[in-house]
Amino acid sequence: MVSRRKFLTQSSLIGLGTIALASCKSKSTMAESGSGVVGNTVGLQLYTVRNEMSKEPITTLKKLAEIGYKDVECAGYSNGKIYGMTPKEFKNVLDSCGLQMNSAHIGIGSTDGKQPKTLRDNFAGACEDLASIGVKYVVCPYLMDFDRKGLDDYKRHAELFNKSGEIANKNKLRFAYHHHDFEFIQMDGQIPFDYLLANTDKDKVCYEIDFYWMAKGNKDALAYIDNHPGRFELWHLKDIDNTPQRFFAEVGNGTLDW
Repeated sequence: MVSRRKFLTQSSLIGLGTIALASCKSKSTMAESGSGVVGNTVGLQLYTVRNEMSKEPITTLKKLAEIGYKDVECAGYSNGKIYGMTPKEFKNVLDSCGLQMNSAHIGIGSTDGKQPKTLRDNFAGACEDLASIGVKYVVCPYLMDFDRKGLDDYKRHAELFNKSGEIANKNKLRFAYHHHDFEFIQMDGQIPFDYLLANTDKDKVCYEIDFYWMAKGNKDALAYIDNHPGRFELWHLKDIDNTPQRFFAEVGNGTLDW
């Protein structure tokens, strides 16, 4: 059997980190840039092996299954296709590998609303696609620079997230937002991430907390979890190295006190 370390080394991604998604609410788990736990199964955010997935997605998924992963988080949904395959085709591949996909990242879309099946354009269609293959969480993973110039942008995002959460709920899905460190840079006297937490409906919007990006933003992930019970249904776990750049490290090989 090929080991995870050997596979990730061959993929030139060994420095990325382990990811576990432990849900405060649903007890499910997912991951980003590493391995994770969903209940009693092992999961991987496919962004970790993005180069391999872009070239040989089926071979890569089979290899991950051979290593022992049982669950994956999608980082390749675009305009109705999942890594270039229709949802039905991709589900057949997952089934053949013995894999499941509990969560999927999906883009917020362009500001002109002309990027199909994103949060801003036919999000309902995207939810239908992803629900059809067993996804339980749809996650907005990132905001581009032009989309976060001021607090007013985050006010618009809070409204969009609430609408997206309502659409997701209608499709029996949960909507989540995955943060980085820029949401902790104060704007107009407020922390954008705190604004999002306070102005999104907990019944419609949850969050995918990232322990690395919390530390990179000089915040305490456990304090956020304690102060906002039930909001962080998905967790991304990776470590932070002991260099001035404070880059990713595998869990246990960095400076975070696990």
